[in-house]
Amino acid sequence: HSVAVCALMVSLARTLGHTEAACREAGLAGLLHDLGKAAMPLDILNKPGKLTDEEFAVIKTHPVHSQNILKSVAAFADMADIAAHHHERLDGKGYPNGLSGDQICMDTRIISTADVFDALTADRPYRAAMPVAKAFAILDEDAGKSHDPLCIEALKRAIARAEVLKAA
Repeated sequence: HSVAVCALMVSLARTLGHTEAACREAGLAGLLHDLGKAAMPLDILNKPGKLTDEEFAVIKTHPVHSQNILKSVAAFADMADIAAHHHERLDGKGYPNGLSGDQICMDTRIISTADVFDALTADRPYRAAMPVAKAFAILDEDAGKSHDPLCIEALKRAIARAEVLKAA
């Protein structure tokens, strides 16, 4: 998952006009964003069914663990907040801090979109992967609420470009 989020982050950052150095840093943030899941119990992470409220409360702590780990390493400290906020939403209904709107930087908006897209289009213990079109329908439905519409459109362009390259 983290390797896919890394690749999506780089592609989205490029599509949105980031410098190559900023694209590399965004990719590294994508690669490291879920480090905090190492602190999660495996029976919760690998649970095949729906999580209980208590289990979900435990899972919701993983971004804070990621942030703490990254802040403790000087080379990664600058990306700690991006990793910590990858479940924040534009409407303020995300976690762990309930950030909203302008409180969420562009790199966090990018990682949030990349993370959800990969989660939807990959097999999970509790469900099979969704087709790309269905994943985009879900993202489009949440555009402006959960995810930045600019990031969703950039993701569509990046995926289309990748599909063209695969066909060549």
